[in-house]
Amino acid sequence: MKNYEKIVMDHYTEVALCEKESETSTMKNLYVRNRETQSIIDVIFNMKKNNLFGKKQMIIMDVGCGNGYTLSELKKVWPQDLFIGIEKNDDLREIANHRLNPQGIDVIAGDVRQLDELNILVPDVIISQRVIINLLDKSDQDRALDQLKRKVGDNGVIILIECFNEPLRILNEARTEFGLTEITPSFHNLYLEETDLCDKFQDKFHSYQEAGVNANFLSGHYYVSRVLHDVMLQGKPFVRNSHFVKVMSEVIPDEIGDYSPIKMHVFQKTDKKVGGGQIGIVYMDAVWNRRASA
Repeated sequence: MKNYEKIVMDHYTEVALCEKESETSTMKNLYVRNRETQSIIDVIFNMKKNNLFGKKQMIIMDVGCGNGYTLSELKKVWPQDLFIGIEKNDDLREIANHRLNPQGIDVIAGDVRQLDELNILVPDVIISQRVIINLLDKSDQDRALDQLKRKVGDNGVIILIECFNEPLRILNEARTEFGLTEITPSFHNLYLEETDLCDKFQDKFHSYQEAGVNANFLSGHYYVSRVLHDVMLQGKPFVRNSHFVKVMSEVIPDEIGDYSPIKMHVFQKTDKKVGGGQIGIVYMDAVWNRRASA
């Protein structure tokens, strides 16, 4: 075990003890949690709509599934599909199995860096929801991404919701305009570089254009919750999930700017040649606009 691993594991053990089966486990911001969940559902819905896999029953794996909240929500939408949960933390895994076993879903012990060691069905979809950032060593992050690429089935899709450095810098620039202090990553997170991430998927992966989700699906909300909200507080105590943030996040469009460190990228595995004979281009930047779908 590397030095940082105990720090991260202890953090999530505390999360498990405090949050239990709550939807706020691993993400206390309810707006972010709900938008992440809906965005994942939208991606899978569009894949099914376009018959991407040519079969009725899909295999969907959530790596680092926490207390099982996301898998539980997906199972409600698609009860016919097969779902697999992978969770390294013993306490979170116990909670997840308590929640998911009645729904016919098993959560097994596993490490995103060692997926090859797991004897499981080949997934059509792999979800990584703020998991890679918990690896506080870049070589471990690279290894985990390689494992995701190896584990997903042919024509399969990897849905990555992770945190990135560049939008954090832009967010802090916006805060500086109002004299607000800089925001830094949590002690248990190491943010990724978007360009580096995309470069890692250049071999045998390309954009899934019909996914319908924008990488910046939380940008407007982050400007509201991390800039405008702090300005309006004028030194008053911080209130999470406030009415101000809830209302203003509905007013300001999601796609404005690049202010959210949390971004979604969708990569599809393929052997097809694209773009002048080159195999694989990545980067998914289609827009999901909840107003357009309302």
